[in-house]
Amino acid sequence: MSQSRAIACLRCRARKVKCVPNVPRCRRCIELGVEECVYVQRKKRAVRDLLRIGEACLPCRKRKKKCNAERPCSGCVDAHKPEECVYDRPRKFHPQPRRILPATTNSLPLVYRSGSGSFQVDSSASLPESLFTTKEGLMGLTGNQPSTSFAPAGPAGSASSGFDPSPLSFEEPVLAIAPYFGDALPSGVLPVVNCSDLVLWQGQPSYEDQCALSVVSSALFPRIPPAPHVPLSFLGEPNIQISHTTPELEMTFRLAGLVRMRRMGTYLSPRKQEALLNGDMSGVILHPYFLHKVITFGMHHSSIVKESSPPMVLLHARYIQSFWEKLADISQGNDCDLKVQALLFLVAGCLFVRQSRVGALYLWKACGVVNAGEMRFVPRYGHPPPYSDEVHERSTVLSQLIWMENYLFLACDGARPKLTKRIEEEFRNELPGIYSVLFQVCPLTMRTQGILLVRDVVLFLEELQNPEAMPGDWKQSCDLLASSLDDYSDMLMIRLGECENVGDKEGASIIRSSCISCLAHLAVLYHSIGEMQPRARTTVDGLCDAVLDNLGNLSQGMELEDVTVFDLVLKVSWEKALKIYDSRLNELSVEEGSELWRWRCVVAEAYADMERRLPKREPPILTSLALLEDGRSEGSRYPNLMNPANRKDYGM
Repeated sequence: MSQSRAIACLRCRARKVKCVPNVPRCRRCIELGVEECVYVQRKKRAVRDLLRIGEACLPCRKRKKKCNAERPCSGCVDAHKPEECVYDRPRKFHPQPRRILPATTNSLPLVYRSGSGSFQVDSSASLPESLFTTKEGLMGLTGNQPSTSFAPAGPAGSASSGFDPSPLSFEEPVLAIAPYFGDALPSGVLPVVNCSDLVLWQGQPSYEDQCALSVVSSALFPRIPPAPHVPLSFLGEPNIQISHTTPELEMTFRLAGLVRMRRMGTYLSPRKQEALLNGDMSGVILHPYFLHKVITFGMHHSSIVKESSPPMVLLHARYIQSFWEKLADISQGNDCDLKVQALLFLVAGCLFVRQSRVGALYLWKACGVVNAGEMRFVPRYGHPPPYSDEVHERSTVLSQLIWMENYLFLACDGARPKLTKRIEEEFRNELPGIYSVLFQVCPLTMRTQGILLVRDVVLFLEELQNPEAMPGDWKQSCDLLASSLDDYSDMLMIRLGECENVGDKEGASIIRSSCISCLAHLAVLYHSIGEMQPRARTTVDGLCDAVLDNLGNLSQGMELEDVTVFDLVLKVSWEKALKIYDSRLNELSVEEGSELWRWRCVVAEAYADMERRLPKREPPILTSLALLEDGRSEGSRYPNLMNPANRKDYGM
């Protein structure tokens, strides 16, 4: 049997050959006729009490020498400098994956079990109490002690007064970020986490920290794509420069596994973190790639976060809230760049929590801060904006569109009637001002998003109450929107002609589909206006006929490869409108040949035409963000339009 060199004879070891032991000589020595066959057993290395480099004394660390646990250590004694043997204070704790993931109750030092009665706040935390909560508020999370509730002032009033969701219960311990839910969450069921270790990291993250966060990312977000390259077309110029960043944004990207900060711009040093928390926003730069990740992070997680993962929903929602609180303290309505970043961060947060009822409740409270005092950015009733920064205007309108859509989502998700009434009032008050700005400063993507949102709003209000009882201000809003849509469709037709003249087939295909989508939603809106205002039905009928004629002209001669995602969205729009007409006919028992029946036939014909022209594919989820967000959900086969490979299948 072959032996290792450690127990081979000296001759075999020197010649580096196999040594087959035999008594008294090995087999190879017998073959060679060697009389002496000497075995020498190697000695094992002495075990020394050495420390890791992070725990060594400062002189040994500087000299890169080994250091033991003695005081003075052996390295300093050998160097004849025992008086210089000084140990640094322990390094700040960096959370490991097992300390972040709430998978089990036995391996979570930071996240206490749900049955624990109390906890202590780290006194050395560099994060101020106002950014998250007070000690009294944190203590209110445990037991039956009273907890403070956040009720931002604004036109919507207190969110907690109109919403009382059903009690929530989580089988596994979760991260209790703040007690701002008030009475919405049962007391004594949510554990507490020391947020200071999760928010601020001191210095550049080490390689071990990056590996740890990569494990966290793969466990929490297994389906997030590595780095989708999506241009920020709705912000105009892709190289927009924003001059501020926040610890909340830093934490957001660490949770997403984006820890290689060299690719994203300047990393926040401890000095800059301290200056940032003290209100000094100078010297902190946000790279465009960093800004790009803010948007894509929220988009990709909008369909991943479910009720089954409340820890991450609460965590991200809490950062949205804390960011707005800090923003209200730092900015007094003068810092435009900071407002733009805040709005973009709110957009990402809205996308993140939109599919969670708990997150929607928290977002409702966060939106109250948006509309409180100096934080109101969108002018009411079409007044000219008090700012000249076009990027700021675009970001403002985008954030308000998503803010209002979350109102709609929250109302349709089982909210109480009082809250629904408040949402209805907010729609009436805000829509005229929003859409007067929307069609002036926003690019094509945002306008299409606004069209889809209006369709949902109209259908929501139709189901909410009798359309004939709509007040005059809502009619004014619909008329303003219809006029803007007409102008928008005319502009698209002009651009379509320009693309066809220069031979740009790809651009013409996209614009043609945009025209079809715009005109189709305009027809649906005209239907709704006719339902709301019976006296205007004659005018509405004529407008609808013109719209349907344009739809027919645009649809003629369209090749299959010209079909884009707009057509798929349009198909679902007609299908939804057809179902609404069928339900209305059944409720009212309308006879065939009536006006309502005629419009039902028009919609059915348009839907049948779309079915004939479109390929047999599953369309993306139809929301106001169907063109932007990831439409995937658990168990579905909806395409991810953020992936360029999937866009080719839809002609984009």
